[in-house]
Amino acid sequence: MKEKFPEIYQKIRAIGRALLDYDIEDSHSGNIAIRWNDEGTDRMAITASGSQKGDLAENDICFPDIESTSFGHYKASSETAIHMKILQIPGVTASIHAHTKHATAETFDSETKIASGSLKPMVPIDTLGQYCLGGAVPVEKVRVPCGSQEMVKVLPERLKDSRAVILHSHGTFAKGASLEQCLYHI
Repeated sequence: MKEKFPEIYQKIRAIGRALLDYDIEDSHSGNIAIRWNDEGTDRMAITASGSQKGDLAENDICFPDIESTSFGHYKASSETAIHMKILQIPGVTASIHAHTKHATAETFDSETKIASGSLKPMVPIDTLGQYCLGGAVPVEKVRVPCGSQEMVKVLPERLKDSRAVILHSHGTFAKGASLEQCLYHI
């Protein structure tokens, strides 16, 4: 695992910097996670809670178990369990959660509020956005929008069929085969 660390650290740090440079994310929120195979064992790396994504230090990357959440042993994000489930979706090796300013603000718009028992999905206004995101992006609302078990149940399930999902009043979660693909979806 130690041989892989410099590559993981540099990649996560570069994606964190891009999120900040493109004004998608503020400096200390959101999470970046990847899964990789280490000599036959699936492993997970995730940014530490409150870490400065655009200027990560080496100790800002945590390596919790990918099969089950182990609380109290890591300073990883409170949303580690959500990323763990996203990374278990077939074909997914990366996930990003960003407090996407514009998409989050749009969830407060009356048109995205509950219609017929569910939130209306957001449809990108540009053709390229629609193509890249596979059409509409689901919007989900949960009672506790930060690290809750409801999020662990709902968001990975929605991401099985979507490239991204927007959590009402909280931000966007994206999956991908790489961190670069997740950044593109965010």
